Amino acid sequence: MNTTTILRGAFLALCLVSLLALPAAAAQNGQAMNRKANLIDQELKDDLWTNHVQYRLKAFDMLVQHGTTIIKILTDHNIDTGGMQGTLDTFSGKRSEFQTALEN
Repeated sequence: MNTTTILRGAFLALCLVSLLALPAAAAQNGQAMNRKANLIDQELKDDLWTNHVQYRLKAFDMLVQHGTTIIKILTDHNIDTGGMQGTLDTFSGKRSEFQTALEN
């Protein structure tokens, strides 16, 4: 055997050993992450959820406004938008239900 073969074999053995150790290291890291996740302050979680609710409601309002703008443009071009307006009215009427679902 020459030096190159020995080095290749040692490198291959090192790779195989590290592959065997990887799942154990990942399991330990996952357990540590779970402990850290449990330490997050409940008030912080509540604040984050409140911000998420506000973001979703703003996005909802923006989409309704976007739909209204599109319907106005189509109406200006003499395109019948009766069905679209009905769908948009139904959709925008569900805002309070959406807000309640987010808050609960």
